[in-house]
Amino acid sequence: MVAADVSRVTRAPFIWRIGYTLLASDTVRRACAIALRAIKAVFGIAAAQAVLERMAAAVVWSGWPRRIHGWVNIRASSFYSEMRRAVSPAAACIARRPPESRAVMRVGVFGAFRGLLSFQSRFFQAKPTCVQLYAYDVEYDGGTAPYLESMVDGYRAVRLKGTVESVENVAAMMVGDRLDMLINVYAKRDAQDLLDRIDVPCVAHICTGSDLLHHDGVSFQIYPQPSADFFPLDERLFCAVTESPVGRHTVYDGWILYDPRDIDVRQAVVPWRAREPLIVCHGSLYKISAPAFLNGVMDLMEADSSLEFVFMGPDHRGALEQISASIGSRGLSPRAHYLGVFSHLRAEHGEIESDGWWQLCDLLRRARLWPDPWPVGAGSARFEAYLLGAPSVHMGLRTDPAVWGQSQPAVIDVPALHVDEGTAFTPADYRRLCERALYDNEFADRLAAAQVGVARRVSDASAFWAQLMARHEHWLQSRGHRLEVVPS
Repeated sequence: MVAADVSRVTRAPFIWRIGYTLLASDTVRRACAIALRAIKAVFGIAAAQAVLERMAAAVVWSGWPRRIHGWVNIRASSFYSEMRRAVSPAAACIARRPPESRAVMRVGVFGAFRGLLSFQSRFFQAKPTCVQLYAYDVEYDGGTAPYLESMVDGYRAVRLKGTVESVENVAAMMVGDRLDMLINVYAKRDAQDLLDRIDVPCVAHICTGSDLLHHDGVSFQIYPQPSADFFPLDERLFCAVTESPVGRHTVYDGWILYDPRDIDVRQAVVPWRAREPLIVCHGSLYKISAPAFLNGVMDLMEADSSLEFVFMGPDHRGALEQISASIGSRGLSPRAHYLGVFSHLRAEHGEIESDGWWQLCDLLRRARLWPDPWPVGAGSARFEAYLLGAPSVHMGLRTDPAVWGQSQPAVIDVPALHVDEGTAFTPADYRRLCERALYDNEFADRLAAAQVGVARRVSDASAFWAQLMARHEHWLQSRGHRLEVVPS
């Protein structure tokens, strides 16, 4: 992360700074909590929740005040989280046990592993010898990941029902397992309720998106995906508009473990000369439908009648209709093909279920370009393109003081996937790099080789464990704890 002089004056408009400051104000939060409780008392809890949800839709996920849907306003998210707990009061947090010196560290992992794009078999198989590992596997889309049971010291299938009783049952499991650390990769409300009820000395939350888990019971958070206005700085999450931290959370920059999903990470990639004049893009279609990005792809197609464009992914908010209309208006429909959705879900024994996944892998092995959408870029989809050797161009995000409070083409980034040669910071440079990937074979092969190296690094489960344990040790030391290894 670029070192910053936090004393410099931001260029963000004054009204935005006022809005962000009000959201962070204890006085404003107390007043809003009182108002919501009054609505609850007069009209019922459903009415209070409806008011709160309308507010969240307007200011948390909408892109307010100046971004686009898909960017999270973390100041507003922190406010929303506190108000939600004010409407539905949380249980009083139980006292946390102090850290203990042990020969073996008891570590739990809480997540919906069947649906996660990370924390699959490699993570569990690579656990250090000094770790006793427990998996608390939350049901996802009607199923769990029972194939993990043979890889851990304790496997608990969890079927949360959105009730206090179901959360208390999970908390009782964790308390009974006497965990030294809980790794949380579940960001839903149940996770906050769970943290009120466990006595685990250390809770590490792995941010799978750009938001934090807004709960004081989290010891530290690993934050792999900075966004415009919000990024880690000096072990806090820093807001570039107000030039101050968000909340009291300890936040470390870092990277998340990516799952190759049955792709051989050591396979040789197909060189440029054996690839086709094919542009492939996959992931959530709302990212692909962004006008500046999609127009850039169509400009490339108009300039070269041999290029084909293939895209795959789930539709959101009418994105597929927007993409089809834009492509049709330029007369490019015959060379643009939507091939539907694909799934990363695994079956009972851990194998990928979806034929669409293998169709996508074949496309990535053949493509000469996988352009990362912007302003909201990809993480797992970009990793998959890297791993299969499809040269990728990315719109980077700056976090240095010179751009604080300013608009940029990109609003989200993943620094662990950064490759200098494939990164642009302006639309003109993005177009130039796409053309080089399509037509300059030496550049394309060099870029693909660098990106494959990055993909192998971020899918190294042993390296991820080393990062996690180093962060835990740093957190302990920062709190004055020094644990000695106790012989077994």
